[in-house]
Amino acid sequence: MIIKCIPDKQPFRKYTVKNLPRDAEYRQQSVNGDAVYYSIAKQSYYEVIK
Repeated sequence: MIIKCIPDKQPFRKYTVKNLPRDAEYRQQSVNGDAVYYSIAKQSYYEVIK
């Protein structure tokens, strides 16, 4: 499982992280079928690629 972080402020800079933040909540499913989470504290979207 790979978790990609997509910050709100710089949407073109994606990077891989090891864990989701504790406040991350499920938002939607991506076009590729991956789960997308959002963290209010980090102001970032996280795409969980299986």
